[in-house]
Amino acid sequence: MADHQGSDPDLRHATRVATFVGFFKNYMSVSSVAVASLPIPVTGFSLIQTYKAQTKLLSVYTPLFCFLILGFIFFSRHNIGKVILAGVYGPAGRNRVLAACSRALVSSLPLLLIFGSLSMVFLYQQMLSESVTVTRARSLAGEQGGVLASAYLHDIAAAATLQEQVSLADQFLSDRAALATVKVDDKRGIEPLGVVVAVATREALLGKGDVARVSKQTAGTITAQGTPFSPFIEYMGQIASTSQVQSSPLDCPLESIPYGMTLMLCYLGIFAFAEAAFVLMALKEYLLDLLHVSDAYLITGQDLDEKSAGRDRKVAETPETEPAFR
Repeated sequence: MADHQGSDPDLRHATRVATFVGFFKNYMSVSSVAVASLPIPVTGFSLIQTYKAQTKLLSVYTPLFCFLILGFIFFSRHNIGKVILAGVYGPAGRNRVLAACSRALVSSLPLLLIFGSLSMVFLYQQMLSESVTVTRARSLAGEQGGVLASAYLHDIAAAATLQEQVSLADQFLSDRAALATVKVDDKRGIEPLGVVVAVATREALLGKGDVARVSKQTAGTITAQGTPFSPFIEYMGQIASTSQVQSSPLDCPLESIPYGMTLMLCYLGIFAFAEAAFVLMALKEYLLDLLHVSDAYLITGQDLDEKSAGRDRKVAETPETEPAFR
């Protein structure tokens, strides 16, 4: 096998800085540095939707942690290299199993990191969608007013988990869509009245918390007094008078973002996992190039030069036979 280590320690030390710079130039600038810098334009141009209150934070934190991952992996290259190159320089015999496990780990770790990044993508999109639903419901309930909307706001704020908040938000938006078909006229009253009765009755039977309580009160009032006007108005709120141009849920203030910290962690994870995968793959290529380990050796266990020398020796050692003449 060809010489994989330099013979002059002073020369290796003198060229360490040049080698470090060459590593970033040849391997990192194309993939790892690009991934580390990618969150800046992605976040700045809103290629991935984020709350506006988090946009500037993510455009700073994400590249910062990506470059920190890049630097830490390169800083730990000696220990990582022992694992990466265990199959090349690892001792034979008793450590063959360890070398095989190391090779399997090295081969699968970038794939696992890529899968982690992909998982963060889907998790972020799901949580962002649910968070926006809750934000939109809270915004519309605040503009609508009324007993029902206030009850929903209280129950959403008191919910213990995001799933409960999303369920209440979806339920409110469904009720709001039904009540939006009702028209209130000073002369004719409320038309169609059955929609309001149906919503109040359904929430009284199936709802929970304050929503069920106020719905039971409204339904009970309807049953006892016939068709009074004021309880309907108090229950519905001012749906018809709310602004048709709604502000974007993504304009929500930072302190009011539902599960904002979880969203930030998922967003950071998308790029952090991807960056770690790129750096590990680039680091392996860098170490193999630094130690002059060829692809031929990794595939066949023997360098092409050694194969050629072996064939030349065989040819030289083969005795020449004189042709037979009749």
